[in-house]
Amino acid sequence: MKTRTRGDRPKTNTSGIALAGHGFVGADQPDPDILRRCIRCGLCLPTCPTYVETGKETSSPRGRIHLIAGVMDGTLSVTDATFVDQMYECLDCRACEDVCPSGVQYGQLVETARTQIERARRRGAGERALRAATLTGLFADMRRFRLASRGVRWYQRSGARQALRASGLLVRRRLGTTEAMLPEVPVEPVVPRGQVYPAQAQESRGRVALFAGCVMSTVFAETDRATIRVLSANGYEVMLPAGQGCCGALTIH
Repeated sequence: MKTRTRGDRPKTNTSGIALAGHGFVGADQPDPDILRRCIRCGLCLPTCPTYVETGKETSSPRGRIHLIAGVMDGTLSVTDATFVDQMYECLDCRACEDVCPSGVQYGQLVETARTQIERARRRGAGERALRAATLTGLFADMRRFRLASRGVRWYQRSGARQALRASGLLVRRRLGTTEAMLPEVPVEPVVPRGQVYPAQAQESRGRVALFAGCVMSTVFAETDRATIRVLSANGYEVMLPAGQGCCGALTIH
């Protein structure tokens, strides 16, 4: 693995974006002040699901912070395979932040590190097209997303799923595990159109707007409906503002 010395400056193109193989540049960099707060005490280790699963130091928050510091000081490449794998192996659940005695905002570090990786990474035409079709074409348009979720429900309830599994095609295409992860899609999604649900309790406690979400309002629509019932039962009028879309978490994650 080729590394740079601390005195080297990262090479950039005319837009200030790091060229593949070099360190952090431009906007949205990991904050060095947050990085320095980590005292490597290890209290985060038992709360980190990837560390608990693998037992590897690099799969822990402090291990990833060490990798980020390596890229920041120029001893590690932003496109180094270990660095890239660990930034994306992280679930970004931030459970480590709750137990950190130093208040390390770990989420800011890993999210900005991913931004830097995406700028430096070279993707093929096929991968770029797939990402555009899913992230931009599907998740960015709730009408398409709801249509796709209805397609998944038809697949699950029509007998097509059982037939495809029995055929062995999923196993041969190495899609068995992925297909098995599809959650059961409810009958109807929650579609925000400006609906207002009155408070059911005798004493009104206020009015709230519910953000339905993209995956929540389709795959977990019953959870959204349960949220409305709980709020209503506790004295809150609930409104579902029209025109909602994806919250943007997929872009960060």
